[in-house]
Amino acid sequence: PPATPTWPLTWASQFRGWYGFRNGFRGAAHDALVQVYAKSSSEMGWQQPVAGTIAVQAFGQAWATCQGGREGTRHNETLVHFPKAPKFGGGWGVVRDYRTEPDGSGALSIDLRQVYAEPFDGSRPPLLDKNGMFVHGVEPLGPITQGRFLAVDYSGRSGCPVVIVVVDRIDGNQGRQRFWQWML
Repeated sequence: PPATPTWPLTWASQFRGWYGFRNGFRGAAHDALVQVYAKSSSEMGWQQPVAGTIAVQAFGQAWATCQGGREGTRHNETLVHFPKAPKFGGGWGVVRDYRTEPDGSGALSIDLRQVYAEPFDGSRPPLLDKNGMFVHGVEPLGPITQGRFLAVDYSGRSGCPVVIVVVDRIDGNQGRQRFWQWML
């Protein structure tokens, strides 16, 4: 733990797409840390968790972590999977909303349309690069129709020390097999 209690309880690396929500610095048996990876930019040679991944370590236990080490793939992460999808998750996430509270609680909305996108033929829509990804810094418009929404509550008002709510919305991809995976 840090030597001073002035360290923040929430952190964000918006360029890389990493967000952390922590309830305190009292020691592993009392602390909870929820990490969310939007993967907002290329990993530039170092593989990182894929877009939409979450990791939860709380009260001395790992509740959701990547099972593949630093070479993470969608198969090893807590995500919605489309096993037979042609693109299968190489896209970036775009954070559309990020809010924090002084107690370390917060919420995050990630647009994952590049992850779950159907392949397209012909000319590319505007603002996409040669890989079909949004040009970095370009924000998609309209409602999130393929995304992950996450809220973390450390307030204790629910009667629990930590409440995590994850909502996945993935419109389209009709008829494709999908499953939700939580890596313990």
